[in-house]
Amino acid sequence: IEELKRQYEVVQVSPDQPITETLAVLIAPMPSSLTQPQMDNLQTYLEAGKPTLLLDDSMPMIAGLNPNEPKKGRNPMQPSPEQKGDVRKLYSSIGLQWDPMEVVWDQYKPPPFAQLEPEIVFVEHDAGSPFPFSRDSSITRSLQRVVMLFPGRISAASHPGLQVTPLLKSGKLSGVLPYEQVVQRTWFGAGGLNPRRRHVPSPLDNILALHLEGTLPAGKPEAPPAKVNATFVADLDMISEQFFQLRREKIENMAFDNVTFVLNCVDALAGDDAFIALRSRRPRHRTLTKVEEKMRIHRERQDNENRTSEAAAEQKLKAAQDRLDAKVKELQERKD
Repeated sequence: IEELKRQYEVVQVSPDQPITETLAVLIAPMPSSLTQPQMDNLQTYLEAGKPTLLLDDSMPMIAGLNPNEPKKGRNPMQPSPEQKGDVRKLYSSIGLQWDPMEVVWDQYKPPPFAQLEPEIVFVEHDAGSPFPFSRDSSITRSLQRVVMLFPGRISAASHPGLQVTPLLKSGKLSGVLPYEQVVQRTWFGAGGLNPRRRHVPSPLDNILALHLEGTLPAGKPEAPPAKVNATFVADLDMISEQFFQLRREKIENMAFDNVTFVLNCVDALAGDDAFIALRSRRPRHRTLTKVEEKMRIHRERQDNENRTSEAAAEQKLKAAQDRLDAKVKELQERKD
């Protein structure tokens, strides 16, 4: 907010009633934490085609906002009477598909971050994706490195009147895990990370942020077509205070484009491109290319071995299950 105040007049908007304020851009962090009446007000605003930046997160650092856990009341052992609304329905109304039960991971880690968890995703050209940053958007054209913490995966419906621009993608050695496999369960709900979770790369592109603009067929026969002009980012933690601090201090090897990316999203939605090109300019980040190539080859070999082991384990498990089923059937057919 302090960063935005340098360029914009920032006002707070309540989702408890219809959003009637005249805004250049509405920033909506964690729509998944809203109640159903609040979501309905946001949906009406979105379907009017008003510029909106949506940031939602499958595993936010603030535990009370987690879309996969119930809201807590004053007693932390009891759920709140005001529960969260249907966030899938909200996003579907503007042509978005986002499953809060999915967490993206990526094996690529540049030096000196090799020991970080796979779910801390580095978006950059060396990660192996042909287009980690969209070349078709001024928002991302000049970015070099964005890091996301336990992000989600998003996709968009295919409609003739809707233009979809993927902005951020994970790398070649990435995949998706269900939320329940990422976390450990305790008596108090979700605990720490599950040390036994298995990372098997997926051949599909994992889109982490995208922009939607155009029209969608109306949900009801009498209603006019829904308009949309929204940018969706599947991670809230990427603009936590630590990234603003790193940006201010300019620590070596910690030059992330997270803040630049989100500010560019706001400017593009507001129709003000004056600062985007200037803000994106910084010294070119140089990597240890020979070391990274060796690491990439090692990771690809490791992932191929993991896939082979997974397939062999599945076959052995099926064979064991077939033997068990045969024994159970044999017992069930006995007359004594």
